[in-house]
Amino acid sequence: MHAPEVECLSKGKAHKRYEFGVKVSVATTSKNEFVVGAHSCPGSPYDGHTLKAQLRQAERFTSIKPKRCYVDRG
Repeated sequence: MHAPEVECLSKGKAHKRYEFGVKVSVATTSKNEFVVGAHSCPGSPYDGHTLKAQLRQAERFTSIKPKRCYVDRG
């Protein structure tokens, strides 16, 4: 039994082939790591396709346009 929004995410790793959940995108400040935006990404989209929406959300919440963006390589 699981929540209806839970999806099977294929990780492609030998030791952990699948995970269950929903991909999320989180925006934080670079110095103090305050969370300034977060949203779920149903359907497990490619990470590069979620960046623009996350930057727009962070700008909407803070009224400040980000000057730089740092991302992980995951």
